[in-house]
Amino acid sequence: MREVTNLMNVAPEAIADIYKTRWRIETFFRWIKQNLSVPVLFGTTENAVFNQIFAALIAYVLFKWLYSKTSEGRVFNKLSFITFQ
Repeated sequence: MREVTNLMNVAPEAIADIYKTRWRIETFFRWIKQNLSVPVLFGTTENAVFNQIFAALIAYVLFKWLYSKTSEGRVFNKLSFITFQ
């Protein structure tokens, strides 16, 4: 496998590690968009992005907790606001 890069003084193993790390970040953001219903990040600053993701993760954990406390054997295909109404 060949990668194109302008980092000539970096070992190939280090470049592979950089790409693996970047792929993990991309996978995490895809999970957030799919599971936390965050299709667009509203802010552009680091703090705004952090706050929006943090709020979405808190909401997700609360819904998971509510789901586990209220499901009583019922099976829901998708975790959503409508499920709890």
